[in-house]
Amino acid sequence: MKIINIFAQRLFAFHYDDEVYNEYDRLMNLWDDIVYLYRFTSVNINDLPKGKSIQEIVEQLIEDACEIDETLLEITENEEKTLSYFFKRF
Repeated sequence: MKIINIFAQRLFAFHYDDEVYNEYDRLMNLWDDIVYLYRFTSVNINDLPKGKSIQEIVEQLIEDACEIDETLLEITENEEKTLSYFFKRF
């Protein structure tokens, strides 16, 4: 396992030896895979928000993943915002 930088030497992800992608890229790929998301939501239907169709939930998941990726890229390219803008400390 390695810890690699994924955004401008300011955000890191695990990269396991037996995996092609680091965990961030692996998750982004999954969250952009319609077949995976339909299967996942179908299996976990009882844990999903009521009143929404699987299609609506899948579309929202894809939009959210894209927004996360774009926001992180924007933050790391913009010196005025820091990663604390996106992440909260507990």
